[in-house]
Amino acid sequence: MLAVLFVLVATALATGFPSAGIATGHSPRGRPATPLFDRSHPGRLSIVDPLRPRSHRKLRKRALTSVNDIADPGRLPDSLLPTFYSLTLTPHLYDDFDFDGKAVISFNATSSTNKIILHSKELNYTKEDCQVYEDSDDSSPSEFASITDLQFNTTLEFAKFTLDKSLEAGSRYILNISQYSGTLNDDMDGFYRSHYTTSSNETRWLATSHFEPNGARRAFPCWDEPIFKARYDIFIEHDPALMAISNMPRQSQVESDHNFTTWAREDIITGGSLSQDVGPKALKVLEEFNGVPYTLTKMDQAAIPDFPRGAMENWGLVSFWEPDLIVTADTTTPAYEDIATLICHEFGHQWTGDLVTLDWWSHTWLNEGFATFYENMICNQIRPEWNLEDKMLPTFYHTAMESDVKETEIPMSSPVKSNVSDINDHFGSISYKKGGSVIRMFYYALTPEVFKKGMKRYLSDNMYANADPEKLFTAMDAEATLSNLHQLPGGTSFSEVASTWTEQPGVPVLQATRDYSNPGKVRFEQQRFLYAPPKNASNVGQKWWIPLVVTTQTQKDFSTTLPQGWLAPDQPFASLSTGATADEWVYVNPKQTGYFRVNYDAKNWQLLAAALSADPAALPASGRAQLLNDALTLARAGQLDYTLALPFLQSLKAERGVAPWQAATAAIKYLLARLDTTETNDSFLSLIKDVTADAYASVGYRKRDSDAHEAAYLRYIVSDLACRAGNTHCLSEAAAALKAWLADPSSNPLQVDTRRTTLCYGIRGSDAATFEKMRQKWLAEQNEDDRFTYASALGCTKDKSLVRSLLADAIALKYNSSDGVMLFDALYGHMDNLRIFLQLVKENGDETRKAFGHSFDARVLAAVVRDFRARKDVDEVRPWLEAKYKSSPDWKRLEAAFEHIDKELQSWGDKYLEKVSLWLFAANASPTITPTPSTLPPTDATIPPTNPTIPEANPTPPPTDSTPLQTNPTNLPTDPTLPPTNPTLSPTDPSILQTSTNKPSAASTTASTAVLPALALVFFSLCL
Repeated sequence: MLAVLFVLVATALATGFPSAGIATGHSPRGRPATPLFDRSHPGRLSIVDPLRPRSHRKLRKRALTSVNDIADPGRLPDSLLPTFYSLTLTPHLYDDFDFDGKAVISFNATSSTNKIILHSKELNYTKEDCQVYEDSDDSSPSEFASITDLQFNTTLEFAKFTLDKSLEAGSRYILNISQYSGTLNDDMDGFYRSHYTTSSNETRWLATSHFEPNGARRAFPCWDEPIFKARYDIFIEHDPALMAISNMPRQSQVESDHNFTTWAREDIITGGSLSQDVGPKALKVLEEFNGVPYTLTKMDQAAIPDFPRGAMENWGLVSFWEPDLIVTADTTTPAYEDIATLICHEFGHQWTGDLVTLDWWSHTWLNEGFATFYENMICNQIRPEWNLEDKMLPTFYHTAMESDVKETEIPMSSPVKSNVSDINDHFGSISYKKGGSVIRMFYYALTPEVFKKGMKRYLSDNMYANADPEKLFTAMDAEATLSNLHQLPGGTSFSEVASTWTEQPGVPVLQATRDYSNPGKVRFEQQRFLYAPPKNASNVGQKWWIPLVVTTQTQKDFSTTLPQGWLAPDQPFASLSTGATADEWVYVNPKQTGYFRVNYDAKNWQLLAAALSADPAALPASGRAQLLNDALTLARAGQLDYTLALPFLQSLKAERGVAPWQAATAAIKYLLARLDTTETNDSFLSLIKDVTADAYASVGYRKRDSDAHEAAYLRYIVSDLACRAGNTHCLSEAAAALKAWLADPSSNPLQVDTRRTTLCYGIRGSDAATFEKMRQKWLAEQNEDDRFTYASALGCTKDKSLVRSLLADAIALKYNSSDGVMLFDALYGHMDNLRIFLQLVKENGDETRKAFGHSFDARVLAAVVRDFRARKDVDEVRPWLEAKYKSSPDWKRLEAAFEHIDKELQSWGDKYLEKVSLWLFAANASPTITPTPSTLPPTDATIPPTNPTIPEANPTPPPTDSTPLQTNPTNLPTDPTLPPTNPTLSPTDPSILQTSTNKPSAASTTASTAVLPALALVFFSLCL
């Protein structure tokens, strides 16, 4: 049995364990509470006034004298003196053994400086988590300066904040670090974990501290030198069942109103620890973000065995499908992350959906868009090391844009009838993913501080009632006006701006064209992005208010989100002066905060690709993901030459960020699907093998004890790509892992993040004996999901005679019919098996109809035809199929398949296959071309030369536009002398429960887990 005891003893500071008390005075991220700390009411575990004011003045004199004698570069400068710390610490004595913290530090400036330098070691936070205020005796300190840069010196263990203006000598200031995280290490230094075993053989954990001589910096950012003495308020968040002790007596203890419980079956309840950790934190962060408290007195999460995938946000009782709440041995790293983000999503609904409810399903995005926004932005505060906001781009932005590219897609706000079908149509990608993406754009365009104030106004004005988009827009508009930041175009309301995004379908592509005779100038045009010319011209007239934010190679400002200008719906173009030289790149829409694509002129694309190839860190991970997705999607649509887009895949060679790899994987899979079964496939795989090699080597195939979350996630992605591309180490590891598992599954379980890779590529690199063991494993397996996975793995073998034999046995009824159909479905998923299917059905049509039904062979053949990737393959089989089936009732199915593949090839293969092939052959010095073997009469294929000359794009610079974009104008002048560089922007591609008392929750709530009642749970939801 595992139990937990928490004890904290410190030399200078005490810290505690998982939490049930609420620390007073904690501040929301980006905006100070009122007050940041209350000097008249010290924290519940406090060092109470160890120095009287007179003593402190003496200390300051001593400090100035002593510090001024410092010559050691490893010592802190004497320009600032801390006077008071208000600390909140939340240790987690289970699972991750980490802790969260907040620090509000009051300090005096002894000389003028725009730098704040203090100690910080192995603590995680960003400049966005920090604010600097001017201290005063009143309860509402005002923001003094913006933090323009935060750098960590791991050698000196310094954190250096750079401000946009200098602190003034003799003045008092506050540094607010609204959130940070660290590790409860096991090396007996700083803030660390320990344990002991009781006489009854119970292991009990405790967290304690050892700060002398320099361990405090591992617990909180501080001036960690003996000369810098200060006073402290210490808030320990912990479970009420545990104990916390510190240097000083407990001042107060506040019980939370939130009774937090996770319910599940008794045999899986231990997997609820993640929900118990994330859930209470999510409620707390949401309260801070929205400025409105959670209004109920408890929160239950229930894991239901039979439940639609996902969850339901019943007010105060959120129900989940078991795998979406409970962690098991089969939970992959992405799935583990998904559990946490889903909790944040559903808890976000407690405010937007339950507390304030949409007026009708026409505005489903008011519920689901906000929940999607919350699941990334809120969870990103709880787990900043997961980089969830970066991952929001490939997971939500890019997939929303892929849906929004459909010509007939609905807007976010659109009429809904009362029938279930029409309502359900609004629970899709547009409401969820586009909704969350557009809300994120509003968040940054208005600035986070104004947006949060707008949310507080919106929720406060409409709580326990219904709302519509106009009420949201009115609240945001009011706060934008009060802020006086001039975020919006002059004379334009937020409602006017926002409605262009919520009431129109589609996603814009912003054409950014540089004038290299006046290189700092960028011209902007907009158009709806589509893969193909519209069938109906009325579907492409949409125009949006587009916020323009630009940075350059010299500036590299990726944090400023306040629009530098706007492109209005009624403007044909706008221009902006950037200061960039002709040989510097320009980057539009940093971090892709705006929901639109950006297409540059050819030279700027080349400059960006060259920068990323030289150093991926030239742009943040979000920017790298954005450029990969934009470039390859624009090329797919015919709006960018593939010779300009494909180099962004080469930049992956030094890439270690998960978000760029997520974006790249989507593009790679699209190209693999286009190139599979073509002569170009091997050359493309050679490129993928090259660009994945270093990332794969950095994480390896097997899980490591030292793995950070992101390293495990990266392994999940790149191991599959590396094995598919033929990485010999990857294939060898997969084969060894599969062989060991088949020999002794209990002693050699498959590692969860590489399970599917091991099954597929282990088979690919194994012999017939291993294949037979896998076949027997498939036959013996009872779980249907696992059975299909095993059947699919069998299709990965390189020995196609084994696949042929397996399918022949199915046709000969050596398996029952359901197993036979499963085999066909699973094996068909591998495109290199298509010709085997084709030949078997050709030779055994009567037998397949007898085994699987009259139209089975036609269904298989139609599926094969739809997946051809080269015109020659279609031309090869068409005569035979027409001769055999044209007079048959099944011809309609086959005819539809031919129509589909003809259209598909016209849209991509006929247009781009040759150009992509030439580029790939040139990118690979001497690729080995292995044409796909044919079981039908062969056709001649002309292999392009391996070293073609690829023309370099040299666009003619447009004439100079002498009217730069003014900041936030109502209308920008049209310059008739500056024609569009790409006037048509015409898309051309139509493509395609038992109480768990031994694992207390760490948060500001009373947390528990409980067994589900044996008979039933009844859910009552007051609001949707």
